[in-house]
Amino acid sequence: MIQGKNTSLNFHLAQTITGFVYASGDTLNRRIEILDACHGLVSAMVGHLDNSKEDLQSVDASICDMLKGYENVLDDTTDNRHSVREKRLLYKETIREAFKILMTVIYRNKLLDNSVMAKLEGKKWGDSD
Repeated sequence: MIQGKNTSLNFHLAQTITGFVYASGDTLNRRIEILDACHGLVSAMVGHLDNSKEDLQSVDASICDMLKGYENVLDDTTDNRHSVREKRLLYKETIREAFKILMTVIYRNKLLDNSVMAKLEGKKWGDSD
């Protein structure tokens, strides 16, 4: 059973997570932006709960740090300078960790269930209500 009361936010969260998964090979900038959208939705749904505040603040700080330090060269895969490779790897690790924390918050607070995902998949494949 979904704990969040706003089912449209649950649906948008499912869409955003799906977008994030499909963007796995996309630019770091795009993945950070999708992660930020996911964070915004989760924060709107459960940011007021004590069991989620610390995790969401941690993810927010990570996203802010990545956005402040982002350089276009990070998405230039032909640039293999050591400093660029190191920073690119750090960003990938930070994105992975932030996503893992968000998924834990989503699971802990039961923000998604099979019915939302089934509805999303139905819409994705052109089925109508």
